[in-house]
Formats: sequence, structure tokens, C-alpha cells
Amino acid sequence: LRGLLVFYYLATYVVSCRLAHQLGIGYGSKVILVIALVAYAPPGSMAGSHYNIVSILFFLICFSALIAWVQAEGSSYKNGSRNVLILAGCSAGLCFTAKYNIGVYAFVALLAALLMHLRGDIIRRRGLQVMALVTGAFILPVIGMLLLIGFSGGIEKFIEYTVQNKALYMQ
Repeated sequence: LRGLLVFYYLATYVVSCRLAHQLGIGYGSKVILVIALVAYAPPGSMAGSHYNIVSILFFLICFSALIAWVQAEGSSYKNGSRNVLILAGCSAGLCFTAKYNIGVYAFVALLAALLMHLRGDIIRRRGLQVMALVTGAFILPVIGMLLLIGFSGGIEKFIEYTVQNKALYMQ
């Protein structure tokens, strides 16, 4: 399990560096990023809650894919934009499977960013296609997770944990 956690941690670093590059952040800021990752989320601190680092990784992949799509929309490059949208939606869905509240945040943020970017196209066919593609990509991993939970007989406990306990927590 530790090896897997280290892999997720390193993947988080790689995706974070990709985001920094996509956003045009310089080398000095990347060094600060590494220091922040080590200081605020060292690999040893993830031993008890591996789902946190997995959800963060997929959240960052979702964000990176969104940025790649926005940058591709600004150029004449259109071939891979559908694949990038699928990656963004699936990453939000996988984030949900790791930690559902962070996954919901990722999905809502993704939809909000797409709505803002497509504000003129949303009532046209293209905007609806983009939103449907991302929503479908999000739903696929979530359905897979729910099927696994259902086949194992844990759907009642899942609903109790995710819905009923949150209602009690909020009171």
C-alpha cells in the first residue's frame, strides 16, 4: 500500500507541475510548489487516508484537462478536444469514487467553468453536446462504483454513510 501511495503522491507532483506549465508559472514557483506539497501533504501523512491523495490527484487531472480543452478551443486544434473533455469528466467521476464530496466539487466546478466558457454556445447544440459529454464521462465511473457497492451488498450502508450521516452532521 505504501508503494501505491508514493506513486499517487509522485503522480500528484507531476500533474501539479503540468498545471504550473499550463498556467505559465515559472521555475521558481515550481520549486515553491514542491516545498508546499512536501510541507502540507507529505507522503507519510497519507498512510491512514489514501483516498485523500487519490481524490486530489483526480481533481488536479480534471483541472488540467479543462485547461487543455480551453487552450485547444482558442487555437485551431479540434481533434483531441473531445478526448480531453472525456478525460476531464472521467477524472471528476474517479475523484468522486475516491472521495465523493471532493468529486462533486470537481464536477460542479467543471460544469461551471464550461458554462462560463461556452456562455454563447450553451443554448446551441454544441454547448449541450459538450455538457452531455462531460456529464456522461462523469457518470460512468460513478455507475461502476455503485455497481460494485450494490453487488457486494453495501448499498444501504453507502446511502446511510453518504446521505443520512451528512444530514445528522449538518444538524
